[in-house]
Amino acid sequence: MTRTALLMAFCIIWLLGASGLIGTASAAPLELYVSPSGSIPDAFPSLTDALQFARDQEADLTVIYLEPGVYYSHFETFPIEIEKTVYLCGIRDTSKWYQIPQFSSNVETTFWVDDGAKLVLSNIYISPISPYYGSRGIDAGTGSEVIAMGCVFYKTAGSYLGSCHYGGASSYARFVMCDFSYNLAVRSSAGIRMVVDGPSRSPHLVVTDSTFRGNMSDFSPCLSWLDLNPRMPGEAVVADCIFEGNSGGVGAWTPYIEGFGIIGASSTTGRSTAGYWAYTVRNCLFIKNPSHYGGAIGVWGGSSSVENTTLIQDRLEDTNEWWGYIGTGRSILWGEDNMTDWGAAYSCVQGGHEGRGNIDENPLFTFLPGNTDEHLRYFLSSTAAGQGKDSPCIDAGGVSVEEAGMQFYTTRTDFAPDTGTVDMGFHYRIAPRLVMDVEPVGGCYSVLLSCGASRYSDAEVDAYLAAVSPEGELYTFSDGAWQPGIRPLAEGLHLFRGYWHGPFYLTDIPASAIGWRLYAALCKPGTLDYACEPAIYEVQTPK
Repeated sequence: MTRTALLMAFCIIWLLGASGLIGTASAAPLELYVSPSGSIPDAFPSLTDALQFARDQEADLTVIYLEPGVYYSHFETFPIEIEKTVYLCGIRDTSKWYQIPQFSSNVETTFWVDDGAKLVLSNIYISPISPYYGSRGIDAGTGSEVIAMGCVFYKTAGSYLGSCHYGGASSYARFVMCDFSYNLAVRSSAGIRMVVDGPSRSPHLVVTDSTFRGNMSDFSPCLSWLDLNPRMPGEAVVADCIFEGNSGGVGAWTPYIEGFGIIGASSTTGRSTAGYWAYTVRNCLFIKNPSHYGGAIGVWGGSSSVENTTLIQDRLEDTNEWWGYIGTGRSILWGEDNMTDWGAAYSCVQGGHEGRGNIDENPLFTFLPGNTDEHLRYFLSSTAAGQGKDSPCIDAGGVSVEEAGMQFYTTRTDFAPDTGTVDMGFHYRIAPRLVMDVEPVGGCYSVLLSCGASRYSDAEVDAYLAAVSPEGELYTFSDGAWQPGIRPLAEGLHLFRGYWHGPFYLTDIPASAIGWRLYAALCKPGTLDYACEPAIYEVQTPK
């Protein structure tokens, strides 16, 4: 089934009332199509034209589907300004997964998100006309929100700002299954740079299932996190990501350290902010990332938590210490050096390290047969998977798989999920990823639901969309209507490896539905067994 057919089949507008579930929506979002080739009837020739039409209609929420192709400055007005809430969704044919809309500009910024506005990107490719021309991908203002799913940021360049910059207070950003490759920046991050100076939803920054490869900067080449206000707690979460061959601060001048390490977090007030913000790195793989300051993970003035992460030969070129503390659990550190002010528990550390459950034994990495990719060389040797010896890191993490949240992950080359006591180190995710985004618009909430398969295999799933009242009444949406009990929304959905699907559903929920709880789930075919973590949201008073 093609991407367009999926949209026609699953884009459903619905309404949840105070006394039950009703079949039609009160105010549907404005849905538009863009087709530079003219192959889609009634579509706009450019995104610029579609956005102007949305402005003229004074639409609070606009959903724009983009035909694959290259969007140049000859037809688009850059930077593309986002003034309200806009979803930009690349239409992808599953038989041609690599063909997605590509934005190539010759100006400083491709997308500009106004103060208080929101941009959701799905299946979008951003790269300058010429490599490292000096164009950033996204520049976002105060109080803005950006969500990117299945997007690519390739060979962008920017002095001070990098591929994606969030310079305003109270901003929020989420990246899911995105690729940042060979981007370049000076005095900033070549990947994502976020400045926090006020309240926002927490955490401020979430990056999951993403790859950072070959990025370069004289500071933090992948992620830079700057906290300006110690009275406003900030939090960044980086999970299930791969960092390979990035370099930071090599041969560059650094008069003011704004963030360092391949992932850097810092504060303008130094030691006084210790403990006021948190930087959580969970289930990530760092491979050969040299950095002048801070190594793979650097913190300045606060603390960082590192869990189920594998770090391989991420060497410092200087011995400067950082102000802060890094706590490591259930991780593997092999070939690392110059690590200061850190603690570890239930971890495999070359050379040894004091702490409960720590070991100093060869982790016995093994590779996936038939693959030469570097990031597929860090499975753990397991006799159950056909290797000749078990890694000492198996079942050595000190807590259960459920406590560590690793039920949908594996360290084995046969992709059998981890069970019992969790293994140390990075786990490869073998489950799909489900995203439900909730946006207050015009006195209602609109809900975006979309999903993606893992990098390593296709998936067959049944989809469920459910609502539970404060009194415990359960409804599921099936066959075009809300019905009591548990019924599938769609059966036998095929999710393609590494392909982002959606958005599938746009949902309006009025303020009268306060207290209802929404559940979205992907289950194994014919069962109610979760194929991945469900998405849950409790309806509250719209802003």
